[in-house]
Amino acid sequence: MFVRPEKTIRQLPRRLARNKKRALDNLDWLINNMHPYLFVTLGSEEESLSNLCMNLHTLGENRQIVLRDTDEKSIIATLNKPGTLFRTLNTIRDKRIIYAEMIHSDNNLPGQDHELEIQKFHLFADNQRPEPISFFRGKGRIRKALQEYYLRFNFREFDTIFSHFLTNNPDYVLLSPARRVARGMWLYQSAIREGGAFLDIEAVKDEKGRDESRLTFSVIDPMAEGYIGQVIEIFYRLNIATRRNYILEIDDGKQRVTIFTAYITTREGKPIERTMPVFSSLESELYNTKVINVRDRTYQELVTDGVLTGPQGSLLSALCTFVHTNLAHGSPYRFSWEETQDAFLSHLQLTREILNLFEKKFHPDPEIRMGKETLENEYRIIQTMIEEYNTGHALLDETRRIMFAVALLFVRYTLKTNFFVTLKKALSFRLDPSYMTNLPKEIRENMPLDTPFRITFFYHRNGSGYHFGFSDIARGGFRTVIARTKDDFESAIGTVLKEAMVLAHTQHLKNKDIYQGGSKIAVVMKAFDVKGQDRVTNRLYNLQRGIINAFLDIFVTRDGKPVDPKVIDYYGEDEPIEIGPDENMHDSMIEWMAERSKERAYILGGGIISSKKIGINHKEYGVTSLGVWKFLERTLTELGIDAHADPFSVKITGGTNGDVAGNELKLLLEHCPKVQITSITAGSGAIYDPKGIDKEELNGLVLKDNIDKFSPDRLNEGGFIFYAREQKKEGLIDLFKRVARDKDGVREEWVSSDEFHAQFENLILSHYTDVFIPCGGRPETIHMGNWQKLFDEKGNPATMAIVEGANSFIAPKAREEIQNHGIIILKDASANKCGVICSSYEIIGGLLMKDKEFLQHKEAYVGDVLKILEKRALDESELIFRRHGQSNGKALYTDISDHISREINDLTDTVYSYLTAHPDIALKQPYTKTLLLHLPAFIRDHKKFRDRLKGLPLKYRIAMVSTEIATRAVYHGGLEVPFEDRVEQFVRKISREIET
Repeated sequence: MFVRPEKTIRQLPRRLARNKKRALDNLDWLINNMHPYLFVTLGSEEESLSNLCMNLHTLGENRQIVLRDTDEKSIIATLNKPGTLFRTLNTIRDKRIIYAEMIHSDNNLPGQDHELEIQKFHLFADNQRPEPISFFRGKGRIRKALQEYYLRFNFREFDTIFSHFLTNNPDYVLLSPARRVARGMWLYQSAIREGGAFLDIEAVKDEKGRDESRLTFSVIDPMAEGYIGQVIEIFYRLNIATRRNYILEIDDGKQRVTIFTAYITTREGKPIERTMPVFSSLESELYNTKVINVRDRTYQELVTDGVLTGPQGSLLSALCTFVHTNLAHGSPYRFSWEETQDAFLSHLQLTREILNLFEKKFHPDPEIRMGKETLENEYRIIQTMIEEYNTGHALLDETRRIMFAVALLFVRYTLKTNFFVTLKKALSFRLDPSYMTNLPKEIRENMPLDTPFRITFFYHRNGSGYHFGFSDIARGGFRTVIARTKDDFESAIGTVLKEAMVLAHTQHLKNKDIYQGGSKIAVVMKAFDVKGQDRVTNRLYNLQRGIINAFLDIFVTRDGKPVDPKVIDYYGEDEPIEIGPDENMHDSMIEWMAERSKERAYILGGGIISSKKIGINHKEYGVTSLGVWKFLERTLTELGIDAHADPFSVKITGGTNGDVAGNELKLLLEHCPKVQITSITAGSGAIYDPKGIDKEELNGLVLKDNIDKFSPDRLNEGGFIFYAREQKKEGLIDLFKRVARDKDGVREEWVSSDEFHAQFENLILSHYTDVFIPCGGRPETIHMGNWQKLFDEKGNPATMAIVEGANSFIAPKAREEIQNHGIIILKDASANKCGVICSSYEIIGGLLMKDKEFLQHKEAYVGDVLKILEKRALDESELIFRRHGQSNGKALYTDISDHISREINDLTDTVYSYLTAHPDIALKQPYTKTLLLHLPAFIRDHKKFRDRLKGLPLKYRIAMVSTEIATRAVYHGGLEVPFEDRVEQFVRKISREIET
């Protein structure tokens, strides 16, 4: 029906008058039914508060009232129904929430079956940052509140923390009571002090004198999006009622700390106490938010529906990842991530049986934990269930039975885990490596056949990986692969187990000259869902901290027993594991790891990691490259080339600013006046110059900048530069920038992705140089599918020799083919071994000297270490070429290298076993002198440090003596096996060296 506008206009004054009365009635209801803090939080929001009063009675007819909607703030009034918060969060999912409040009414709205809920969010984009307030009068009141209520607050940090709060959210500081701000500052500091998260609960009374509980929880770097919803979902799932929730985010430039305060009761209105089972569940769930992946199907389909608890969801995600990574490297499509998840969601009863068995095996409560006989019986029952799995699809059933069987292996062979540790940032599982013998034959044969000494699996919501160790005392690098696309992640995570094992095995062969066996941590991090390098780096640090804390959770022991009583250990020995820097390990993280290890009293303390500031930085001293250089020098001699006088050509992979490639280029430029470095390929780009890359320009980049900073004006005709980081799109085609010089000068062009990668590969493979030095690149860059490109159509090689500065750059079978066709290969385990040897001596120096002493004597100590490195490289390179000659050229250089490593390692193990069985012999003078010969001359020459050797664990001293005996015997001869009747005679001969 048509209504005249004049009539509507005449009626408006009466309607407005009625609305005024309704607004006053609504205000009265708000005063009587809402917490007074509502009027504090909306005190500066007059329009929002007026809007609420004017329209409160329309809720029910309207789903919500938008009280404010700007780029910086969103304030919503709605009915407290399931899903309302999630609906609001969905509307602002592209925004970053820095502060949030949820306040509920005490009673239902008049005429409604639900309470009123006010939702307030402060927002800002990644590129925004509020201007700091230079002066605030209430600062003294906040300090006083901290002194009165939070006695453990460290006031030396007061000004810094207060500045972070004022900068991040001035409204919160300006409007909140002093005690509330003081509580937030205390929680911020506590999360950092506790290493990642802090939780507390206390009894309080609401404004009407009713008992309730105040839950406070602060956490470093939780999930950036969806965290509020995740916490509220936990309350719903545990039947916890909340009246008011406050969430504040503080970004201090290094990390984000989210502070959560909730006023809670049971659904029956009773306060929640620490002694109640619901609090234990809540504590476990909240700490688990650091671990669980809310984007995983496990969370979305099982946890939110109450099928699994949050911790069980994390365990299942870890289990799926373990199964996938153990199988996918051998059959990626059959055991894909999607297929693996489908398997465990297809039979929830079987899945729950496996999870329950794991929990009962490792439960800290002995009343719940199963004994050995009961466990064995449960294994048999579940094995029967697996064998009977049948959906009527034969091939699918066979695949899934294999997956379930590997899951059962995981439970059976895990020896200790941090699953029940309260404050964990990732999950860790130390396994008996013999489980690998039970993997399908085709899977096991895809990896090195030597059985490791230990395997540890790590799960984190942003990445997962493995630590492999091939001896009790072991060391090796921590490598993090950053997967920037979904395809990269799926490829890398599917092969991470194999990569870690291959690298650790290579490291073990490489570590022959030191008392530590080989190990490696390899972790794959997903970075395809974050934008901006700062956020990628922040996630990298969060992941690495999580992995290291999970490592320490299970490996911090005393007399073989875990320090944390919630770690049940079926292994029962101390495990000294040393870690070195590797791919994507930054200096700041190295220092953090050392400090964290000392804080948590790990058996090695700061010695857990090498290349610290108070240590021997590999890049600064070029220790890895020194060994590669000595092998290159000896190889050129074999080719009839004097590196110091004759012309020769080189191609190299790795960045000019990288550790190994940068220092290798530096050595070539310093020692080889006639060298022509014709190509360099790196992550930032590639350069080629047929007449040799301009040395003056190159020298300006070495150890300072990337190759893409090379001036194109310094190219010779025929030279070019590719820029890997300068891309653009034309339609659907990705283009890369290329700058080349021809007879007319320098020109810029854009080439397709196919041409870009083809020319990159050509520089590595087909482009001719006398020697090729790979000093960077992914493992197995040269493999069975492309090694033939090292030879032209007539079979002529594109290089005479390859000296491997990068680990596993060439696949093992490809190495054989390349050598059989006439190219010399000096293997990574030999050529780049000096880096790890240096790390070993850095650890020894740290064990024998205090930090101040090490810094005082560093140059003298490092000078002696460098002499040891040169000697070890010369000893092995001479032996390799000597044995090759003795074989009349029939033995492959890489096989000789492997044989030398195995001889030394086997002899070391034999001597070690002999001396540990006869420790009194190891304390005799010839052996103590042999120990001194293993050490830098600086230690031998200073009685103070020499005397401290007695303070080292006997296991360490025996290991050093065993290594020194074995290396000397193999490199120079003189000890045969079996040796028991000759070892003392041999040691006496060695010990005479120190007397002369």
